[in-house]
Amino acid sequence: MMATPKASSLLRRPAALALAALAPFPLAYGLYAVIASGVSAPSAVVGIFLSLPTLLESTLLTAGLALIALGLPHRVGRSLHCASCGYQRIEETDRLLSNCPECGRHWRRFGGWRVGKPAGNRARLTKGVLLAAVALSSATFRAALGEWLTAKLPTNILVRHVLYAPPSDTEHTWAAINRRTLTDAQKRWLAEGLLDRRRTSVLDYASAQWLDRRLALNELSAAAKHRYIDELCQFTLEAPDSVTLGQPILVRLSGVYRGPYNGTPDGEAAIALEGLHARFPIPDEEEEAARTDFERRFLQMQATQTQARSERLVSAGRLAQLPVVGSASFIADREGEVTIHARVWVLVAPGISGAVSFNPDGTPATNVSPLHAVRVDLTRRVTVSNPSSTTAPP
Repeated sequence: MMATPKASSLLRRPAALALAALAPFPLAYGLYAVIASGVSAPSAVVGIFLSLPTLLESTLLTAGLALIALGLPHRVGRSLHCASCGYQRIEETDRLLSNCPECGRHWRRFGGWRVGKPAGNRARLTKGVLLAAVALSSATFRAALGEWLTAKLPTNILVRHVLYAPPSDTEHTWAAINRRTLTDAQKRWLAEGLLDRRRTSVLDYASAQWLDRRLALNELSAAAKHRYIDELCQFTLEAPDSVTLGQPILVRLSGVYRGPYNGTPDGEAAIALEGLHARFPIPDEEEEAARTDFERRFLQMQATQTQARSERLVSAGRLAQLPVVGSASFIADREGEVTIHARVWVLVAPGISGAVSFNPDGTPATNVSPLHAVRVDLTRRVTVSNPSSTTAPP
């Protein structure tokens, strides 16, 4: 039996060194798959559990490559050995030996002997090849096994899988669901679950396609229809918690679009900003009495200011590249609390675009009458302080 090589001998063997250098990469990929699956899945526990087969396959492949690298046959040292059996040639003092005394090979001919003692481990090499073969075959047939398994599972299990598993693992599950007839309760369960997920992330293509298809076929419940439209966009009003007197209050309204970029089944989605409004502190009677006539007529700030009102509709899909809907800057002329209010409309209709104006009641007027008009109101409060009015301690 050949001797087992030391790990340090890999440096003198290019093939074994290449396999040893390659071995950690499958394991690193398996660990990455576990982390990515846990992060992308709606349920981290389910995502990690479903990625364990990938981790097992990558671990087996890493172990197989390492065993192959350590078990590959090679030669050690500078001594001469029979090319057939590895028997070491010793100094011939009494007579010349034309043949190997171990196997009888004519080792004095060209190619009859080799430099270096044979080393390696056939058992380790065999185990490494088997482990690598198992890992590669498992990864190859896992897709076919998944397709067969989803065809046999109950529909409720399939619904749970597409709701809680990473989207990258649900291709066969969606194919099986689309071939089946779902009950009204299953449709409602799946629709509500997908709408819950849409609140925090953009739906994958298969999930969005199923949801849009159900809406187009009027198969969603009334509550699900309202949620589909009402939650198309999510807006955030950004403003500082406090500023000093005379410092501008910078306000920004940003948004995220959760619907399909090619338009909803009821038409395109557009955004109209009615305005960013600031309500300033009202002076008390003593402060008002101290004002001069000039200040009362010309310098008194209006109690409410409005900025950043839209003049043209903005496609909701544009929020993916430019999430800012509007921005404004306000300056308060006195201490107190400034209330920042934003009102934005999400309009859905076929062919809606172009200019927008606002009726006296605040509703938007567009080129077509929208099928859906969702009003979103956001409020932030900013404290305005005057450091110079603070009394210094004695």
